[in-house]
Amino acid sequence: MHTVLKRSTGWTLLLFEGNQADNLLLQKHTPNVKILSTRQLEDLAKSLLASADPSGYVGGIDDYLVVPGDERHRKVLQIFGVKAQCLFLVRPDFHVGLRSEPLRKDMVLKYFHQQCGVELKGAVEGYSVPESTTTHDLLPSMIYGGLLAVTLGYGVYTGTLKSNWYLRALAGVSAGALFVLNRISRRPRGYNP
Repeated sequence: MHTVLKRSTGWTLLLFEGNQADNLLLQKHTPNVKILSTRQLEDLAKSLLASADPSGYVGGIDDYLVVPGDERHRKVLQIFGVKAQCLFLVRPDFHVGLRSEPLRKDMVLKYFHQQCGVELKGAVEGYSVPESTTTHDLLPSMIYGGLLAVTLGYGVYTGTLKSNWYLRALAGVSAGALFVLNRISRRPRGYNP
């Protein structure tokens, strides 16, 4: 894997076959998902490769690696946190720019178009990928919000909020958790679906 990433002069596409049991779950619970064979993953990667310009610069994907879902590659799947079939788009500076699970070719095309201003071959107007959610999961916010309200209410009611470090700590942790949940649930700045 290091060899592929180091020899790439552009972006690198990592395609993971995933394990069979998780692929079946993904297919069962996600509409319009087709699990691809290793050969089909290779064909997909080849269809996304970009050509170098006369100076040798590649303004897109110039290398790929398909990681089979067999027992021999289990450690690699664990390192990347892969269960079901997915792809990683690795930027030239070796940071992961995109992870798509389930694996969707249009997600890669959309990413390059919206984030990089580059239209790869095969790009069409209107990508067939689901939109990101516009809301966040309310349950954790409700739990931490309720904990904060109960803690503050109890401390104010009993008059022990100022003197009880445990109540202040619990209120602080709850408020901090609410702040973090709110921050990570926002769409990134400049996000334009």
